[in-house]
Amino acid sequence: MASGRINGSVSQRPDSYSYYIDWSEDSINVEENSSIVRAWVHIYCSKHTAYQNNCSQTLYINGVPFSSSPYVNLSPGADVLLVSGETKVYHEADGTKRINISASGTLPYGSGWGPNSGSASGDVTLDTIPRYAEFNENAIDSVELESVDAAYNSNKSLVAVESSLNGGAWQPITVVSGNWSAGNNRVVYRITGLNANTNYRIETRIANVSGLWRYGGQLSFKTKDYIRIGNVNAIEFGENVNLTFSNLQNGTGKLVVKIGDTEICTRENLTANYTLIFSKKELSKIVSLLKEETTQITYIVYTNNKYTHSITSTIILKSCVFIKIGGTWRKAKLYKKDSNLWKLCRLYIKKSESWRSTI
Repeated sequence: MASGRINGSVSQRPDSYSYYIDWSEDSINVEENSSIVRAWVHIYCSKHTAYQNNCSQTLYINGVPFSSSPYVNLSPGADVLLVSGETKVYHEADGTKRINISASGTLPYGSGWGPNSGSASGDVTLDTIPRYAEFNENAIDSVELESVDAAYNSNKSLVAVESSLNGGAWQPITVVSGNWSAGNNRVVYRITGLNANTNYRIETRIANVSGLWRYGGQLSFKTKDYIRIGNVNAIEFGENVNLTFSNLQNGTGKLVVKIGDTEICTRENLTANYTLIFSKKELSKIVSLLKEETTQITYIVYTNNKYTHSITSTIILKSCVFIKIGGTWRKAKLYKKDSNLWKLCRLYIKKSESWRSTI
């Protein structure tokens, strides 16, 4: 801890008396960037004698006054404490501090043999308090399906930067852009290996040459969701399927259509509003799997070949008779004339041991 002596002077008999201030610094508070400074004012006698009551004394430590009016009795070898004080001193932002300590007061006149009065003043340098690096910025920069980019900016050059995910171990950061060791420099770092549509929290800490860690507040975020399918209406066999997809921008999507465990088709290059048109080959596969008048059909969308979301709907078989008109297959119905009136008939076919109606 810093300490020292400030030598002063007396107005009479300077060869016999020494007026001085001893000072010291302690109780450094790093968090508060402060320290305690104490000072003691003395008069020392090497020869002669003098005494006096109510010798008025004033001490200033960094502008803070302390006073006393002691009885001063001087004789050869005597060292008398005149006044003392202590005060808290706040350092500059960089931890340095230089202050003034001064004192003055009346002393015994002693019929011309005493010191009469004394004074001392001096500027002193206190110990530099290690300072934390501070965050100018600490925020989420961007969020993806399985990763997050966070950004920080510090006011000091750094020797270490670490991050913690969900309260886990501190790890060195993976820098995307910026110079992590420089001060007043925006740095973006990335955390990967996350799960989609999941809540997370991260914390960052930085340290400068002081070796002191400054912790950033917790940053909460949720990763992007994978592609999802909206509700799908039931269709009749042969009809197109109108599908809606959300979160297409969050990954690469692929649609797979199944009946049971059998894959009917796959599609890529999806759009938010998508019309699925089955090919002849796919329709043939579908009809071979329709065991009942209504059959479940499943639409599955894969995101990055990893995440899946599925919707189950129904496909309805009301007619097994189709005719092709203008290149388009259309359902056909059977009518017969009865009493000069055309009436819709039911036509039954047997498939997989089941009779099905065309209506």
